[in-house]
Amino acid sequence: MASSNPSAHHDEGDRRTLKDLSFREWRTLVPIGVLLPVFAVGVRLAGYGRLRAFLARLGPEPRPMDSQAAVDDAKATGRLVNGAAARLPFPVSCLPRALTLWWLLRLRRMESDVRIGVRHEEGRLQAHAWVEGNGTVLNDKPDINERFAAFDPIDWPKGADWV
Repeated sequence: MASSNPSAHHDEGDRRTLKDLSFREWRTLVPIGVLLPVFAVGVRLAGYGRLRAFLARLGPEPRPMDSQAAVDDAKATGRLVNGAAARLPFPVSCLPRALTLWWLLRLRRMESDVRIGVRHEEGRLQAHAWVEGNGTVLNDKPDINERFAAFDPIDWPKGADWV
């Protein structure tokens, strides 16, 4: 969000080459390539709250991740999102990355939260966004929630009109 280097805080993503990806990973990567730029523009034009509320109205109702396999699958998707974002010809900040992962998980009915945190470092206020599910950081370093003071997750009402 506030960092000049969009990759300064996140896990750098999947380092495999495209030819190493499975069919299932390719099937996930294609929508990621579309969603990252769409959400980057959407956050700038509509704002995070409006975009998030709109998506929440469209998507299915999520359920808690009930197994370690589900958490591992969500983390794998997070690595794909970060890997794709790192390879785009333009920088994509942490908020569209987090929103992309959150949306993909929601489409799979997997409950997660976009977390937004702040810290004061070197005289600057820095903000960062990441996704947590089942108490686990899904798309960033495991201790990111200790390095940034996170706001409480917001349960966005389905009918909310954000101004």
